[in-house]
This record gives sequence, C-alpha cells and structure tokens, in this order.
Amino acid sequence: MSFRLGLFALIMGPFVSSAAFAQDTSYGESPGVIQMFIGILNDYVGGAANFLFSIFFFDFGLDLPLIIIVLVGGGVYYSFYFGWITFRGFKHSLNVIRGRYDHPDHPGEISHFKALTSALSATVGLGNIAGVAIAVSAGGPGAVLWMIVSAFFGMASKLASCTLAVMHREIHPDGRVSGGPMYYMEHGLGEKGLRLLGRPFAILFALLTIGGSLGGGNMFQANQTVEILGTVAEGFKTYNWVIGLFMALMVAVVIIGGIKRIGNVTSRVVPFMCGLYVLTSILIILTNITEVPSLIANIISQAFTPEAMYGGFLGVLVQGVRRAAFSNEAGLGSAAFAHAAAQTDEPAREGMVAMIGPFIDTVIICSMTALVC
Repeated sequence: MSFRLGLFALIMGPFVSSAAFAQDTSYGESPGVIQMFIGILNDYVGGAANFLFSIFFFDFGLDLPLIIIVLVGGGVYYSFYFGWITFRGFKHSLNVIRGRYDHPDHPGEISHFKALTSALSATVGLGNIAGVAIAVSAGGPGAVLWMIVSAFFGMASKLASCTLAVMHREIHPDGRVSGGPMYYMEHGLGEKGLRLLGRPFAILFALLTIGGSLGGGNMFQANQTVEILGTVAEGFKTYNWVIGLFMALMVAVVIIGGIKRIGNVTSRVVPFMCGLYVLTSILIILTNITEVPSLIANIISQAFTPEAMYGGFLGVLVQGVRRAAFSNEAGLGSAAFAHAAAQTDEPAREGMVAMIGPFIDTVIICSMTALVC
C-alpha cells in the first residue's frame, strides 16, 4: 500500500507542478519559496542536461551529432543484419498482432496487441504534428520522404530492442514480469563477461528514463494542455493546478493497476485515437484530392535537394532525438518495457510486433499530417 501511495505522489507531482507553472509570468506571482525551489531545480537539472548534451550531441564537424550517428547507424546495421526483416516479415507481424499465435499458457501478462498499444500510447500524438512541421519547415516537402525512410530503419532498431527485452526478462512466481533495457544490459552483457560494464549502464539508463518520463512523459503534456485550454477560456489558466490534478488522477487510475490495466485501457483508446486521426485526415485529403498528385510529386522532386536532406535527417532526427520520446522512440528502449510483458515463448515474435510501432506512428500518422499540412 505504501508503495502505491508513493507511486501516486510521484505521478501527481509533475502534472500538478507543470500545470501550475504553465506560464512564465506565473513565476513572478509565486511565493518566494517556490521561486527559490524552481531556481535551484533549474540550476541542477540544467547543469546535468547541458553536460549530457555536450556528450550525446558532440559534433564531429559534419553537422551530425554523435547520437544521430549511433541511432541511424544502428538502424541501418540492424536492417542489413536481419536481412531487411522489416519488409520480409511485415505480414507475419500483422498475423502475430491479430492473435494468431497467442496462447494462454505462454509466460507474460498481456497479449501482443495490448503490448503494442501500450507502447504506442506513449508515442502517438507527441511528435506526429510538431515533428512533421519542424521537418517540413527546415527542409521543405521533400523532408517527408526522409522521415519515412528513417522510420523503416527505426523499425529494425525497435525489433532488436524488444526482442532482447523478452529474452532477458524475469518472470516472478506470481506471474508478474520485470523487463526492459536495464535487464538486457546487465544480464546480456553479463553473459558476455561484461557484467561490470552492464550494471553501470543499466543504472544510468534507469535514472535517465526516470528523468525523461517526468519531463517528456507528463510535464510537457500538462503544460501544453493548460496553454491550449487557456486560449479557449482564461479561467483555465487561473485554475491551472486543477487541470494538473485531474490529469494526474486520470493517469494514476490507469497505471497504478499495473501493465494489465494499462494494456486493457490502451487496447481500446489507442485504436480509436489513431483511427479517428487517420479518418479525419483522409476526409480533409479527399476534399482537396486535386492537390494530392502535385503534392506527392513535390515531395519526391525535393527529396534529394540539400535542403530536404537537412530537413529530413536533421530536422526530424536531430530534433527528434533531442525530444526522442516525441517521435517513434526507436532506439530509445522505452517501448521495451511494455513489450517485455507480452505473453510469448518466442522473443523474436514480440520483436516483430514491436517493429510495427514506428510504421504506425511515423509512416502512417506523420504522413497523414504532412499531406494535410
């Protein structure tokens, strides 16, 4: 019980605080102790963020940060290593998601479909609008093509990550599952005789994931929700803390129930959310159907200009890596938490399911956004 109360407090804090301080002008009206707390927090968090930024975004002089080389290079490597399984195994992935290989006696807590929707619930909606706008504004319409290309490489990265998550997960006596990058970093590297390297990496990943979850996982959403509602009625900004509290309570009701409740909720919400967005986009496209051929031709013709290359790879990938959770999360490892809980006795089978995530998130939804915009 005490653990759940602690988890509830951890969830509520960022939502309420972010909503309460959604406007910069509100800082000046806050009590001195709150201003002091925010200043100290900014100093410590900002210093740590700048230090990590200097490492991960180290530029070799080619306008290609280190993290871009690692993530894109990893996606290319896995694509060749797996023999372009993202194309060859696409139909099989859909069959697995449809439940053709589900078995109630397989270890795990949720079905393949629920694992996929749980992972998608953290990606769809975050970067599907802003990320596309950044890419197109930086590189023109041709950036859309590179955005799709990068997603296919990301599919291979996610396949590898989530396959490892199932391979090295832990099944508890009561059937609960613990898994994710921390486990395959420690156990996987341990099997290779590199346990002393794997454990520090696992701890570092866990700490950075907590920070990313609090910031990109809920603070951003609470802040932006208040800002958007504030444009509708000024009263929302006056009682911004109420919005943060409401969002925290709604999220707590779902996630405190564990991965099974998360899967049950997302398996209903995510298909509806994605379907509604795609359907609305299609209706808008159909009302302007005469413009579509010229738009597609424009995307293809401008895809290989220097501006498009910059907008596609650096506009989507660089900006996307800076706010990686706002894209399809390929290469981050966060989706591995949900997929590790899938009911399966074949790790690669869940990896095949996971690779569909970037396809839905980027190839379908982001493409719809690009055509509508």
